[in-house]
Amino acid sequence: LFVVTPFKAGERIAVVEGEIMRMAYDARFRLGSRWYGIGHHRWIDPYLDNPGRFVNHSCDPNARVDGRRAIVATRPIRRDEQVCVDYSDTEEDPEWAMRCRCGAALCRGVIRAGRVFKRR
Repeated sequence: LFVVTPFKAGERIAVVEGEIMRMAYDARFRLGSRWYGIGHHRWIDPYLDNPGRFVNHSCDPNARVDGRRAIVATRPIRRDEQVCVDYSDTEEDPEWAMRCRCGAALCRGVIRAGRVFKRR
């Protein structure tokens, strides 16, 4: 996802909309490779035309996903710059991990689940 119009830090870029998926954590995490974690054992699978479907990972992201599923700029984003979030911040499945080749100076090499949701 590349920016056509620049964004200021704190501006909403898009809202992740899609089908809500519910399932237990297990080693089949590749099943929902584009899903965003939104709660304990809950994800949202972005619709095919939703901008959230095209956001890539960076260990040094320029955006984040807030509690209302909005993708928000964490710093100014210039025209033609790619929007990236840290996938660790959108997942809590302890089975989930993926190799990282984002190219950031402080790339972790492996992305693991990092978010912890409050159980309701």
